[in-house]
Order: sequence, then structure tokens, then C-alpha cells
Amino acid sequence: MMKKQFLFAALLSFAFALTGCGGGDGGEILQATRDTTVPINQDSGPATTAAVRGAAFNFPTGVPAFGTTGPTTVTFTAASGTASGLATTSNASGFTITSGGLTATGTVNFGPAGSSSGSCIFTVQNSNFPDTSPLALGRDVTTTNCALFINTAGLPADNQARPRAVRLILNGRSSVNVILQVSVNSQGTVFINQIPVGSVPVAELTGITGA
Repeated sequence: MMKKQFLFAALLSFAFALTGCGGGDGGEILQATRDTTVPINQDSGPATTAAVRGAAFNFPTGVPAFGTTGPTTVTFTAASGTASGLATTSNASGFTITSGGLTATGTVNFGPAGSSSGSCIFTVQNSNFPDTSPLALGRDVTTTNCALFINTAGLPADNQARPRAVRLILNGRSSVNVILQVSVNSQGTVFINQIPVGSVPVAELTGITGA
């Protein structure tokens, strides 16, 4: 009788351990299967630029569309004249571009919704760049390839924010990494600083051993 009771208790302990290790319904561990590239267009632009607002994206060798060849920094800001860091319209945001001690600021709008490569239109409203520069006062600079790269590969899809690399891409030129707080939920929605910016496939994590 004592042996049967001991065996029953052992079986219960084993079943409990399996449950604690993720066995059974709803116990799977999900993760993002790849990195995420979000085209910045009228669909995604407002949320994407808000999510990275204040992050300084540095292009060490410049941005040809801006006419710069040395270190150039692009920062998304609130649109001019707004409060609380919020844009005033659904498709507008502000920007600051610095290079070689010169600065241009203004409003950035976004190209057609659904554009697979994205499109950002920088309208310069204040500048001390020379008149010959694409960033001179009153100029519009369109980057027909405008996107955000987010290092989501392997990120647990548990809605917990973790530091991950993010890069801005302009006409195929990529900035260096900026570390921002990135999370993914179980449906594959990608968040930067708690703002949804895109989606990524998620799958059950394999190769886990132990509890």
C-alpha cells in the first residue's frame, strides 16, 4: 500500500513539473522568427515616427538625398508648433537634420499608403544650410525608399520590452544602430516604446529543455 501511494505521489509530481515547463494547452513559448522592416508611408508614418521620436539616427558617411557626405544625424520630432510632443495632423511630424555644424528643421510627410518601399518628404522650414544645398530653406527632399529596420529576430513574443537595435533607412542608406525598447505580443504585433509600428511572424520556441 505504501509503495502504491509513493508511486502515485511521484506521478503527480512529474505531471506538475511538465505543466510548469510549458507542457499542455497554452504553455508554448513564442518568439519572433525574423527581423522587421517597416516601410514608412501614410499608413505607418505617423505611428512609426512617433515611436522613435527623439532618437538620433546617425549616417556616418552622409545622406546623398540631403547633399551631405559627412556625419549626418536625422531626428524625428513633434511637428512645428505642437505641444506634448504630438503631431498636429494624422500624417505629419517634425524633423531635425544636422551635418557639419549646420541644421535644418521642418515637417516630414509621407508618400502613398501601402507603398512597399515607403516615402518620406522632408519640407525645410528653418535652415542655415547654403542655398545650393537640398536642405536649404524652403526646399522639399523626397526619399522614395524610407523605412525602419527593427532587430526582432528571436525576441520572445511575450509583450515585454527589451533593448533592441533600430535603424533608419533612407534611399538604401542605413543609419547606425540606435538602441530602443522593443516588444512583440503573441499575435506578432511589434511595438517600439509601447507604440505599435508593424508585425512579424511568431512561432513556438523549440529546443527548450528543463523547467
